[in-house]
Amino acid sequence: MGQHGRIAEHAVRRIREDGLEPADAWAVMAAELYAETPGLQDRGCARAAFLGLCAAGKVRGVAASDCAEPGKDQAYALRALEILQEDLTLAHDQDTLWRHVLDGRTIRHNAQMDVVCTLFRAGMLAAD
Repeated sequence: MGQHGRIAEHAVRRIREDGLEPADAWAVMAAELYAETPGLQDRGCARAAFLGLCAAGKVRGVAASDCAEPGKDQAYALRALEILQEDLTLAHDQDTLWRHVLDGRTIRHNAQMDVVCTLFRAGMLAAD
C-alpha cells in the first residue's frame, strides 16, 4: 500500500465510524498521517480519484453523493475498478492496470491507482 492508498483506507474508516464527509475524511487523514509532508496531503489526483469513487457510490458503506465533480481522475478510478473486476490479479500491478485504463495513451498515474488498488484489496469497493 502506498501513501495515498493508506490515506484512502483510513478515510473510509473515518466516514463509516465518525460520519465525516468524504472530502473532510481525506483532509483529516492526510494531515494526520503525513503531518510532516504537506506535498502528500495536497496530491490532487489521488484525492479526486477517492472522491470520485465515493461520489459514484463505489465505496462500501459510503452513500453516493455529490462530493466530487466528475472529472478525469474519477473516470480513471471507475475504469480501473471495472478492469479489476475482470482481472483481480491487476490489484497487485498498478502499472499494468494503469496501462489498461489508458488504453494505449502514455501518461503517468499520480497515485490514482494506489487509491483504487488499496481500497479494492481491502474489500472496500463495491462490485456491480
